[in-house]
Amino acid sequence: EEHSFQPIVQPLRNLLRQTYLKGEAAITQFRSQLLNGEFILTDSLMQLIPELKWFINEELRIVHESKQYTLQQNALLFASIEKILKAYTSQQKTIVIFIDDIQWADPEVLHILEQIYTPFEDGHLLVIIASREEYTETSNELLVWQKDLSSYSVIQMRSLSQESVFDYVSDTLQSTCQTAHTIAHRIFQMTHGNALFVQEVLRNFIK
Repeated sequence: EEHSFQPIVQPLRNLLRQTYLKGEAAITQFRSQLLNGEFILTDSLMQLIPELKWFINEELRIVHESKQYTLQQNALLFASIEKILKAYTSQQKTIVIFIDDIQWADPEVLHILEQIYTPFEDGHLLVIIASREEYTETSNELLVWQKDLSSYSVIQMRSLSQESVFDYVSDTLQSTCQTAHTIAHRIFQMTHGNALFVQEVLRNFIK
């Protein structure tokens, strides 16, 4: 079950680390919000989000579950993750979750994503989902639920043109000489304009 929650769990773990590093005042505030929301800390949640141990005290204790996984435990995980998100969004802070390569997700992951997001549709939670263009049809089939959201929108990212690659290379190298043209041409041939690959190839070249 752990991998199914990962798209949501990993951003939460990062948020908890940031909260902890802010110091005692931030820790106390976050703990109070969990208590006000009647948060239940379970063994399975601790396994998914071990950073929660930093916020445990005599008021916020661990509830030990049966070792056998049940639908009730699954529902409790959903509720607990939702309450952690509410603890942050109640501070009027916008939480942004980015999920890449959604076309590889299985139906269970997508169901979890829908269940987690739905209560926050009108709140301070932004979910950005990226999919490769060649798998657009597959992604559309998987993410039917998004079409019903009032805030749903699509941004199509095209590959960079050779001219754009040259502009990026020349800006990075602060040069428009023939060498920059040669490097840009070679990078474009290698990457076909994929922005991420362009950045990585140029970074390796500079090293």
